[in-house]
Amino acid sequence: MKRILKTAGFFFLIAAVAGMASPAFSATMEFTAPGIEVQPGSAATCDKNFVVENPANQEAEIELILGNQQFTRERISANETKSYNLKENLSKAKMQGKPVNIDDHALILNISMNRGETEHLRIHCEE
Repeated sequence: MKRILKTAGFFFLIAAVAGMASPAFSATMEFTAPGIEVQPGSAATCDKNFVVENPANQEAEIELILGNQQFTRERISANETKSYNLKENLSKAKMQGKPVNIDDHALILNISMNRGETEHLRIHCEE
């Protein structure tokens, strides 16, 4: 069974490189509701696809850590929602030479600097 999973992961990696893996989410995916509230300096983890929602009236910043490696830093505009495909991001990190595994989790860290009371993010993990 592990051999089948490794082979499937390899084919997913090839599909991602070839541009055949779609970053869009299916309408049938179910996410946690109402989501995990993450204050500045706090983090949440997801083991599948996830959505980061910034309900605040000011820009927020996140750091996405895959496995034990920082993968990216991104700004999320006020009242913006961004979706992330975990397997696709793990594949990109692997291609960049980062020591990640295809079954690693994502750690989403709210690194916003404006420590406002309403500057929380909501993280919705796929169930």
